[in-house]
Amino acid sequence: MLENQGVSLELYDPRYKAELAKFCLTEEQKRYTAIPIEALKKCVEDPDRRPIVVFSGGVPIGFFILHIGEGIQEFTENPLAILLRVFCVNHSHQGSRIAARAMTALPFFVQQHFPGKEEIILAVNKDNEPAKGLYVKSGFHDTGAEKSGRSGSMHIYSYGLS
Repeated sequence: MLENQGVSLELYDPRYKAELAKFCLTEEQKRYTAIPIEALKKCVEDPDRRPIVVFSGGVPIGFFILHIGEGIQEFTENPLAILLRVFCVNHSHQGSRIAARAMTALPFFVQQHFPGKEEIILAVNKDNEPAKGLYVKSGFHDTGAEKSGRSGSMHIYSYGLS
């Protein structure tokens, strides 16, 4: 477990599933990301997708996936990259800087659990201004690369770990 100002990141354990199933997002947010319970299904199908839970006060309040392997080749040519997917914070906990604290802890978490990775990448919808702002404030930069996604054009962001 890695903690940053009361927010901790942990590898998913099935005992968290019931809490994650209660997550709510706004309809706008659902345009850009999946709810945890849906994302977990893809993790079962693809062992290269590692689910991560964000905690505050011992309660699961956020979720994301770190994806490695061949499945990330459409986002990057770097074999030492890891892809951040499906980042979300339960609606009832939004606005309390949880997402920013989780993003600050992320590089250390990746180095601890995925040694040898040199870069974290993610794809963010070009219209998702709140997410783009969060990622830039967290040290990610827009690579200039784009990819088509389920809700339109996405920009590829990168965070160097070395």
